[in-house]
Amino acid sequence: MHKALYAAGLQCERRLWQLRHAPGRARPPEAGELERRAEGREIGRGAQRCYPGGVEVEERDFGAAHARTRVLLEDPNVPAIFEAAFEHGGVRVRADLLERLPDGRFGLREVKSAGALRPEHLDDLALQLWVLRGAGLALASAELWLVDATRPAEPGGIDWSQYFVRRDVLEEATFLAEDVAEQLDQQRAWLAGGEPERAPSPHCRAPRPCEFLEHCTAGLPEDWIGRLPGLRSAEYEALRERGVLTIAAIPDSFPLKPRQARARQAQRGDGLVVAPGLAEALAGSGPPAAYLDFEATSAARPIFPGTTPFQQVPFQWSLHRVDASGALAHAEFLAPAAGDPRRPFAESLLAELARDDSPIHVYSGYEARVLDSVAAAYPDLAAGLAALVARLVDLLEVVRDHVYASRFAGSFSIKRVAPALVPGFGYDDLDGIADGGRAALAIGALLRGTLDAQAEARVRAELRAYCARDTLALVELHRALRVLAERG
Repeated sequence: MHKALYAAGLQCERRLWQLRHAPGRARPPEAGELERRAEGREIGRGAQRCYPGGVEVEERDFGAAHARTRVLLEDPNVPAIFEAAFEHGGVRVRADLLERLPDGRFGLREVKSAGALRPEHLDDLALQLWVLRGAGLALASAELWLVDATRPAEPGGIDWSQYFVRRDVLEEATFLAEDVAEQLDQQRAWLAGGEPERAPSPHCRAPRPCEFLEHCTAGLPEDWIGRLPGLRSAEYEALRERGVLTIAAIPDSFPLKPRQARARQAQRGDGLVVAPGLAEALAGSGPPAAYLDFEATSAARPIFPGTTPFQQVPFQWSLHRVDASGALAHAEFLAPAAGDPRRPFAESLLAELARDDSPIHVYSGYEARVLDSVAAAYPDLAAGLAALVARLVDLLEVVRDHVYASRFAGSFSIKRVAPALVPGFGYDDLDGIADGGRAALAIGALLRGTLDAQAEARVRAELRAYCARDTLALVELHRALRVLAERG
């Protein structure tokens, strides 16, 4: 048993069983997930720099790593051990950092590429605490190292000694460690038996999306209650207790939010519901109108001086225009790979949109947040950017409040909504980059200069095509919404 399996068992017994006995059912990790893993390893290496003279256990074979760890533990000249290997009770772990303390004891340090403490972080540390203490190690403290999301990068690069917020959670982890042995017994029992019959539910997405979700939901009805928009765990369990499996079968007496009620109505009817007020919501939205989308990167390790971890750094915009006659035009910006892209991004956007004051359609509040962030960095551009924000029209809110199609399958993502309301529209024909996660990954590679000339040219072409498709989706979605509003 290792800690990834243990964490899976805490989330779902069926996920645990499949990881051990049927790993081939898992979906491949997405690009964004692979990027987060790589970034986590980079931040871990940064944490190691806080301990000059520390030694990493480089052996990948666990037996060799365990033996090497024992040697380093006995050497008082080693101030810290990285990736130390321990085993106890059939569980193997590798500790991020072990700090040798003056009194001869050690401090356990777990590094996370996150800006806030989450319950699963404590579960992770509790398992390590149980193993290390069971293996006979004297521990005086247990810290979680989290990213300080408020600290901007300096011109000389990241000061790793100031990059982390260190939280001693020994007391909380010790409390949770008291249940580890019982949890392990239960998990081993699940692994020894047949596949558990745990039904899919909101737990499949927390604390992390399960890689077996597609497999576990493949045989469920298209209007399975798990696809009810905004479904909470308590609502799901209440419906399951009543024996309700499909959205259409939800009793009229069951309390639903308006958008959930529209989903039920769509499943009971012809698959599409338009609530009153759509025409009013679209009043004054054009055409003429503009349609805007941004692409950005938001690394835990900031790239440019003055930016903070997880800050959205915009790199690209696409803009479609529809004039009063219905004619379509397109403009775009894609930053050069060198230098902070925020000012040229903003200046080019201001120049493009200064020609009129028509409404600017977006999808979600993302563009407004990015513009506010850029305005805070460049006060001389703030007034112009604020004027753009005032013109934004969020089509996501229009759809959420007035329209539901059964093809949404519980999601209001533009990737789901546009193809559902615009026959023939989609993203499947795009090569390479076809989602925001891949776009962010590509932008990060461009900004860090990790691509050769040929790969950079290909990535830039893919980014242009993808971002333009997103704004074209807004054009088509707005047109479809206006048609629905005219029908009444």
